[in-house]
Amino acid sequence: MRLFKASFVGFFLILLLACSDSSQQADPDFTPQNTHKTFSEQNSPVVFIDEAHNNFLTVNGRYRPFAQVLKSDGYTVKPNKSRFSSDSLSSADILVIANALDKSRRDWNPPFTEAITNEEVSNIKRWVLRRVDLSRLVFERHGKEL
Repeated sequence: MRLFKASFVGFFLILLLACSDSSQQADPDFTPQNTHKTFSEQNSPVVFIDEAHNNFLTVNGRYRPFAQVLKSDGYTVKPNKSRFSSDSLSSADILVIANALDKSRRDWNPPFTEAITNEEVSNIKRWVLRRVDLSRLVFERHGKEL
């Protein structure tokens, strides 16, 4: 009986360790449950999801379920694949920046350098200040002031 318990605990720990190191991935079977779209094609807000800054959360990757929920509610979702400029931001109503990484980043160990340039931050700031409805914007700058 003792051997059985020890074997079970050992098997459980091996299983736990094997699962804990698996990479993050989106649920491939996810389906949004929205039954009514808030927006139509005529008034659909455009959501840009940043993919230009070595982001590992992308429209067709790990953020796919998020993009699916937005689309199911009538939002137009587009990946942003270019640096933030006044022109590139002009058609966006909502900007999502998640896990932007500097281009030399290979892991999560310090030191961290800037993923978004000062010029891009200035362009984002001007874009934000032009927005009428700031309540739709969530922005985290890791302790840095815009």
